Amino acid sequence: MFLSVIIPAYNSKNFLGKALSSIFIQNYEGLEVIVVDNGSSDGTRGFIKDNYPKVTLITNTENKGTSFARNQGIAAAKGEYIMFLDSDAYLKEGFFEKLERILKTLPQSVGAVSPRIIKAGSDRIFSCGLKVSSLYRVYDIGKNKDAGAFNDSFFVDGPNTCCGVYRRDILEELKEDSYFDEDFFFLFEDADLALRLKKKRYKCLFVPQLVCCHYKGGSGFPDNYRRFLCFRNRMFMILKYNKGKKLLGFLLRSFFYDSLRAIHFVLTNPYFPRVFRDIYKKITRHL
Repeated sequence: MFLSVIIPAYNSKNFLGKALSSIFIQNYEGLEVIVVDNGSSDGTRGFIKDNYPKVTLITNTENKGTSFARNQGIAAAKGEYIMFLDSDAYLKEGFFEKLERILKTLPQSVGAVSPRIIKAGSDRIFSCGLKVSSLYRVYDIGKNKDAGAFNDSFFVDGPNTCCGVYRRDILEELKEDSYFDEDFFFLFEDADLALRLKKKRYKCLFVPQLVCCHYKGGSGFPDNYRRFLCFRNRMFMILKYNKGKKLLGFLLRSFFYDSLRAIHFVLTNPYFPRVFRDIYKKITRHL
């Protein structure tokens, strides 16, 4: 098996038809598609069984997050390469043929590939890959630029897992307790994997010929909850990669940025008490 496509789903029936049709219409050989349903209540599972019998469907009784779902998909996958695709994304024509040609010519130092991800229904870029700053802020490269920008390949820190491809052997090398850190639940888990890719001195290549489109809001989470996850998960990353004196140095360096951001978060987000609870639980669990 050359390629395994893994799609996490949660109440995604309205999006999945577009995503799956964009895969199967390409009639690409050497492909398996795995959908991991995280306890949907909108008929997602029945929709897949009735309309896409070639899909390998893994079902959970509750929403355990995209990290957990992708880990389940990787464990079941047989492909030499692993592609992650969000349920609210779809591929442009010829994606797999181009991808195969590119993957077969990459040097061993390249462990992942990032396509050009366009905001569906617009002429704006959603992501050309991730950049993780020294303050652990995560940026989607090219976001909101014209869709035709960036016609040449270049290296990025890692792919946005809305649509991204990893070599399977590299994922095994990056694996800690799991491939994706399940503490993150949703958001920043791809940035965490990108940091591990960099630490192992592997590269991720942005390839503009590979095009994917992405709808906004397919996760179903309200904006306040997404902001809570972004704030909390960045704190998780800081704690994960900075210990002892290194953590103290980081906190001093980022004091003004983080203190102002924390004040704004506490004043505007109703989920702020959970940040302290979740950080305490994470610290005590790993002592």
